[in-house]
Amino acid sequence: VAAQLGVVFALMIGAGLLMNSLYRLSQIELGFNPENVVALEMSVGPRIWQATDRYVAFQTELLERVRALPDVAAATLTFSLPPYPQGRMAVGLRNGERVGGVSRVVTSGYFDALKIPLLRGRDFPARPDYRLEKSVIVNHAFASRYLAGNPLGQYVQTGPEWRAVMAVVGNAREWTIREKPDPTLYLPFSPPNVTPRRFSLVVRT
Repeated sequence: VAAQLGVVFALMIGAGLLMNSLYRLSQIELGFNPENVVALEMSVGPRIWQATDRYVAFQTELLERVRALPDVAAATLTFSLPPYPQGRMAVGLRNGERVGGVSRVVTSGYFDALKIPLLRGRDFPARPDYRLEKSVIVNHAFASRYLAGNPLGQYVQTGPEWRAVMAVVGNAREWTIREKPDPTLYLPFSPPNVTPRRFSLVVRT
């Protein structure tokens, strides 16, 4: 009997610790709202993947048709959703400094789909625009830490390219929900620079 009571008490303590952990997690401000959001992993064949014009047409038609469906509030394409990381990258600043940041490739509608607030500037265009291929959107953490003054129009280097900041969005826990939001860069999901075979269609209803 004593052994059984010991097991019961151990289970009760474990359950209490689990509930306490779940409660703490529920109090974390994620910076995005996952409610009423569904994601579908998709892939395209080489006939589309290897031809930029077909890829652009497919991407544009897919988003337009999904956004036109009843009860769809927003739709976007991306590689992955938070808190599953897409990657980290080295970022160059105009002063020669190299800093780190979380990166995510998205189309327009990503911030509406996850309800990440747009603080300054504007979203990527609904249709792929080659003039904005070298643009970037950053979160508040990146702008406040690395971009003095007005961040819009300032340039950051990702790989060999310098990109102009076109918007600042609220902080979201893109990397992990247990740590504060990292400085984050959102790159345009725009052919011909980005033509992945696999991606996720994300819809808010």
